[in-house]
Amino acid sequence: MGSEGISLEELAASEDWRPHYLGSVVVWGEAHDEGEGHGFDLLDRSAMVREYRRVSRDPEEILDWYEDQLNRRGWARTGDFGDRGLGAWYQRETSKRSEHYVIVIRSQEPLSMPPGAQARPGTTMFDVMLKASSRGDPRAGDRPIQA
Repeated sequence: MGSEGISLEELAASEDWRPHYLGSVVVWGEAHDEGEGHGFDLLDRSAMVREYRRVSRDPEEILDWYEDQLNRRGWARTGDFGDRGLGAWYQRETSKRSEHYVIVIRSQEPLSMPPGAQARPGTTMFDVMLKASSRGDPRAGDRPIQA
């Protein structure tokens, strides 16, 4: 982390972001530097990398794989989506950062997918997102990270 806050390049290059479910392919992605507004209201100013991915596997296998990978790296599972959907939230706190990792299984196509990214029979579409905010950095805003 430099004096400019957490960059999207730093987050995308991190050991927490690089491993993805074997055989999954990216169909869409977005990324933001810390301090750059994003989300539906542009008020979330955490650094963020996010991808929609597709693979020919069971949703539970995908979630179990990510749980194992994240637990090995010191992440704690902090919740799931309950009746609203299949997925999980993870969190890790350090003296310098607050970090969140979210995995969402997409049972139906999101409305904002680009052309060619539609669901295909026999595949599972899922969303992975890593967000981080610097502690005490005004660019991160004073809102908690929204998953």
